[in-house]
Amino acid sequence: MNSEAQVYSPIIKKRGFCPNPLVVEGIPEYADIRLNPRVEGTAGYEDFWNEQINRCVNGYTTGGLHIPGRYYWYLNFCILSTVGRGNHYAEYVDIDLEFFRLVDQVKKEHKGIIILKKRRGGVSQKFVDGIIDYGMHFTPEGYVGGICAGNSTYSDSLFAKFKMSNSFRPPEFQMHFLYDNMDETQAGWQEKTDVGMVIKGSMNKVLCRTMKMNPAMFKGERLDDAGFEESGEFDKLISAFTATKKCFAIGERMIGTQYIYGTGGNIKSGSEGFKDM
Repeated sequence: MNSEAQVYSPIIKKRGFCPNPLVVEGIPEYADIRLNPRVEGTAGYEDFWNEQINRCVNGYTTGGLHIPGRYYWYLNFCILSTVGRGNHYAEYVDIDLEFFRLVDQVKKEHKGIIILKKRRGGVSQKFVDGIIDYGMHFTPEGYVGGICAGNSTYSDSLFAKFKMSNSFRPPEFQMHFLYDNMDETQAGWQEKTDVGMVIKGSMNKVLCRTMKMNPAMFKGERLDDAGFEESGEFDKLISAFTATKKCFAIGERMIGTQYIYGTGGNIKSGSEGFKDM
C-alpha cells in the first residue's frame, strides 16, 4: 500500500442542498417570457435573470457546498440526450463536481487535463456544455473553442451536439449565429442602423477540425479551449497536441486549456499516443 496515497474525503451536503433549483422549481411566471412575453424588461424579470447569470459566472452555494459556475450552468441549463432516457437534465453527482472544480483549478494554473474515461461516461457532454458552450455564453468577446478528432465521425458528432444544445436553452440564453457551417460557427447578428448594417454580438466562435491527415489544422488560430475527442483512436494525437500548443500560448505562457480524453481499453494500433500521454 502506498503510504503517500491521499485519503478520499467525502463531499458533505447539509440540509437544504439543491444545486439545480431551476430544474426543481422551474422558471417563475414573472420571469418566463415563453408564458407571458409582457414580463420582459420588468424589474422581476431583470432581477431573476441577472441572478442566474451571476450564479453561472461566480457559482452558487447551497447546503454548505459551493457549486462552481460551470457546474451550475451544466445542471440547470443543459439538456442531455441519452439512450433509454431521451432528453433530460443531468443529476448531481460528486465526480462531476470534482471535474468542474478541476477545470477551474487548471485554468488558474494554466495547465491542461488528460482523462481516461469509460464508454458513455458523459465526458464529451460535459466538455461540450460545461466548457465550449459555457465559454461561448459567458466570455464577453473573443472566445474561441476547438473540437478535434482523428476521425470525422467523432469531431462532427461532437460539433453537432454543441449546435443542437442551443435549441434547448431558454430564450435568454439562446445564441444567434453570423454563420454556421460544418467547420465553424460564430455568435453574433447583423442589425440595421442609420449608417447601414452593423455586426453586433460577442464574435465568439467554435472551430471543428478532423486531423486524420494533417495534425496542424488549428495552426494560426488562437484557442481558449480545445477538446481532443476519443483520443484513444486519434492516430496523430501527440503531433496534434504539439502543433496546437502555440494556439494556447502568449510567448511561453499557456493561457488556454487542452482537454485530452478517451475510452480506457480502446487503444488501437497506430494510436499509442494517448497511452503515452
